[in-house]
Amino acid sequence: MLYIFHGDDLFHSREAHQNFLDQLKDKEIMRQESKDFNFDKLNLFVNSPSLFQNARVLALYNPFSLTKGQLEKLSSLIKENQYVDTIIWQDRPLRQNEISLFGSAKVQKFPLDKKLFSCLNSLKPRNHRSFAEIYLKVVKQEPFELVFFWFKNRLRQNLSSFSPFPPEKLKLCYLSLIDLDYQIKTGTLVETKENALLNLLFNLMS
Repeated sequence: MLYIFHGDDLFHSREAHQNFLDQLKDKEIMRQESKDFNFDKLNLFVNSPSLFQNARVLALYNPFSLTKGQLEKLSSLIKENQYVDTIIWQDRPLRQNEISLFGSAKVQKFPLDKKLFSCLNSLKPRNHRSFAEIYLKVVKQEPFELVFFWFKNRLRQNLSSFSPFPPEKLKLCYLSLIDLDYQIKTGTLVETKENALLNLLFNLMS
């Protein structure tokens, strides 16, 4: 059987994918990231003799980041073997033609909440009041890790493309986000992480 987890909400999609794998601990699981793709190892795992049918699971992370040739080989391998369950996690929404590439699948899509998109888009110069109203609602309903990830990702995009913010100010804010992440992980932050992030973004908008 084929299972696919995908969408913009990386936090919840990854969590659901991992929870699903946790239910299969009695099976032999092979995990492979797209950056470490090795077709020979996959082929050996899928086609090696087994005493029990459906006793093996192939967990693939970001396989749609592979080249077209690699994807075609992987698709053929999965379609030709019905005794190995394949569980796919992709870090973005998939198109229908991508979902159908590997054949029939049980699919779970995790779209990002509209409020979070609205919050990201309200990050503009001197837009403090409107931004704060949306931000405070978002951090109450979404995991902070998800919110932090998307603001960090948005600033990274701004650094490499058009941005309404001055380049030096944007770079300083991005570096401050990295430092904030370190403080959160090491337990050295002296204020709430929600307020710390808001203050950084306020400084950027000023």
